[in-house]
Amino acid sequence: MIQALYSSTFISGQASNKVRCVPGWMWKPSTPLFDYDLWYVFEGFGQIVLADTTYMLKPGTCMLVRPDSLPVATQDPDHRLMVLFIHFSIHAPDLNQVVIPPECSYINDIFMFEGMLHRLFEVDGGSRRWKADEFDYLMKLIFIYLYNLEYERQHNHPTLTAKQTGKIRDVIDYIQRESYSVGYGDIYRYAGLSPRYLNALFKQFTGSSLKEYLTRSRLRKAQHLLTESSLSITEIAELLGYADIYAFSKMFKQHTGVSPSHYHNTSQKTELNG
Repeated sequence: MIQALYSSTFISGQASNKVRCVPGWMWKPSTPLFDYDLWYVFEGFGQIVLADTTYMLKPGTCMLVRPDSLPVATQDPDHRLMVLFIHFSIHAPDLNQVVIPPECSYINDIFMFEGMLHRLFEVDGGSRRWKADEFDYLMKLIFIYLYNLEYERQHNHPTLTAKQTGKIRDVIDYIQRESYSVGYGDIYRYAGLSPRYLNALFKQFTGSSLKEYLTRSRLRKAQHLLTESSLSITEIAELLGYADIYAFSKMFKQHTGVSPSHYHNTSQKTELNG
């Protein structure tokens, strides 16, 4: 499997973007896709249908939509999707020997995976000298990550019951819709479960601890506010419940690789140049 991957070459489809889906959005192409589409959900909820199979879309969902597919995707109007998509093709001596990961994967280590995706997106949209080689290597890393994820899934614990799954989905919805500074005590009271039990269920369902998910949710909101509001960085830190701007800036840079001010300035330039 790995040898076939190494002997193949991933070619950019020259079509990639990171977008927040507009109200009423639906993805329903009129003709089948002609290449692969790596499609990742950062925020929001919805569903996608591929060949009569319906998958839930939630933060951390990675879709690998195959050529000749006719996907139909919709979003929850109250929790709109933010997605990144990257089109690509695979050239190999024998394409049948290249194992393609499942068409739907739910990512465990979202920070590591999203870091790879952001790098891939940056490379795909740039003009580096070794752009094609870097794109190829990054796609292979992503495939290996997805291979490992599927292996772990097949050798993992039994799935949650419908009632347990419903409870965790309710908690995720609560975190998404409530105030920016929602805390652990608020979540435990809302769920009506002990901290230990809720954390165990949450980890099994999402692959992330409640602490990791809450941190990610706050940082997503921070990114949104930095690009779409006139609030200062200090005001955003206070709104999100951080003790001071230094704690907020440290956490933001730790998970995004850049400072809040750099992220804000870069976003503003992108809007002006777009």
